[in-house]
Amino acid sequence: EFIRIFHLDCGRKYFTVQQIKDIIDQLAANHYTHIELAFGNDGFRFLLDENTLGDITVEGKTYTAKAINEAIHNANVAYCEYKTGSYELTQSDMDEIITYATQKGIGVIPLLNIPGHTNTLVNAMSTLGVPVSPFVSNTNSKGYPTKAFDVDNEATVAFVEAFVAKYVEYFGSKG
Repeated sequence: EFIRIFHLDCGRKYFTVQQIKDIIDQLAANHYTHIELAFGNDGFRFLLDENTLGDITVEGKTYTAKAINEAIHNANVAYCEYKTGSYELTQSDMDEIITYATQKGIGVIPLLNIPGHTNTLVNAMSTLGVPVSPFVSNTNSKGYPTKAFDVDNEATVAFVEAFVAKYVEYFGSKG
């Protein structure tokens, strides 16, 4: 079966639930099979609920879900100001998007760029006190430096693996 995927970079630019639904409608009308939501691409546009995210403990230090989400939100605000005051999709927003896409026959493929294109995560982790040792790999199309994680830093890797596992679990539970 031929797969037709539309890539939506909602990491660098925030899209509302309605805008994403409108895109899904267009995809369904044009015989696409999937939408790839790049929610973690420089910005980080999807926050799990605190109960789903849970706390993350690395090297004896615990980072609460509330603190993690606040740090990501603040880093998104610093990364790119929006007049609407909206920066991220909530878990209920993503649930709604996935349900809508499924009803339209469109699969959702999540994309979280790691270890590069992680400006917001690097900045959030730095605020939290996670050792990040970031480096700039290049400059993106908006002129922002593209920060990446140092994959040789064990504490950084441990935090990122625990964090990403929560998102993998969430999307895995959605099929």
